[in-house]
Amino acid sequence: MLFGRIRRVHGTLKFIHSRTPDYIRLARQDVTALRRELLEALLGLGVGAAAGLLYSRRVLSGPVPFANLASALLHDLEIIEAHEPQISP
Repeated sequence: MLFGRIRRVHGTLKFIHSRTPDYIRLARQDVTALRRELLEALLGLGVGAAAGLLYSRRVLSGPVPFANLASALLHDLEIIEAHEPQISP
């Protein structure tokens, strides 16, 4: 039972390692999106300060940083869990 869990963890880590290039690409996309969102937020805050804070609230309600990478990791882990045999303790 312990060795089965070790094999599962090893297999999961091996799979994640094989998907590393995809995760790196998604992380770069997320960093680019985060940078764009930060620039828009700073611009919005500046404009909002000058325009009575009307524009800044809309800018600050942007997407969550690293949503693409988190989504891909969760998707892959769900697939791995769906294909693993269930072992009762």
